[in-house]
Amino acid sequence: EEGYYGSNCSFFNCFNLSSSLSSVCSSHGQCNAYNNCSCDENYSGSDCSLYSCYQIDSKTSAVCSSHGTCMSHNNCLCDEGYSGLNCSTFSCYHTESTF
Repeated sequence: EEGYYGSNCSFFNCFNLSSSLSSVCSSHGQCNAYNNCSCDENYSGSDCSLYSCYQIDSKTSAVCSSHGTCMSHNNCLCDEGYSGLNCSTFSCYHTESTF
């Protein structure tokens, strides 16, 4: 069968990575069959590489209030001067302002 290899055809890859590697399925799922990832909770996509931060897709410009980067599910890395779970708090000269 296509995608399987080894003496008993019991080995397979997911998107060019061996199913036994910890990095398979973007390290957020298990490779159950050839190019078939079963994603962990809060991750999606064919290779489990998609996630969101506070219900906003990690790839959109609006993620983390447009003032940070979504590093993993609900984990924003805020730009300098911004803080809070979704980077919505701005601090200027130690005075906070929430948008």
